[in-house]
Amino acid sequence: MSVELLRFVQPASPSSQGFAGFGRPGLLLALLGDPRHLHPGIPDAIAELRKETLIAAHQSLDTRNLLSALVYGCLGPPAVGCTVVLPSALAEDESRALALLREPGSHHLLAIVADRQADARLLVQDLNIPLWPIGRTTGQSLIIRRSEGPESDPFPTLLHCSLTDLQHQPPQP
Repeated sequence: MSVELLRFVQPASPSSQGFAGFGRPGLLLALLGDPRHLHPGIPDAIAELRKETLIAAHQSLDTRNLLSALVYGCLGPPAVGCTVVLPSALAEDESRALALLREPGSHHLLAIVADRQADARLLVQDLNIPLWPIGRTTGQSLIIRRSEGPESDPFPTLLHCSLTDLQHQPPQP
């Protein structure tokens, strides 16, 4: 699978131009909301997370897919890699994992300040909005894995791509 998955990276759109990327290592990456259900309190939660300076970056996934948000988040500026493990509750098999990466939904990608993650989790828990930790910003690659696989490969890799290679991958129209 690996780099063939990059063909699903969407070109940057005017609505995503404000997303500055992750920008530094050590951030907790999380999905806010459930892609299968609309959570009307998400805009208020994001406003509160910003007010409390709990998030370093945010990308709505209502028109952009998770894969694109991860790629552009890594490319910055400045560029920083990330390692992501898709939660089994949202991606119990490979087809659901690929759908989570390729299809927009009613959820958001957050990059949460690491030493404030407990505060962020409590804030969204009080609002009854699910928060799915999926990884961290670190390194020089984008790595995406599933959280469950066969005994021989318990965390199957869906994508492992260096930032250099990501920079040279043209988005598909």
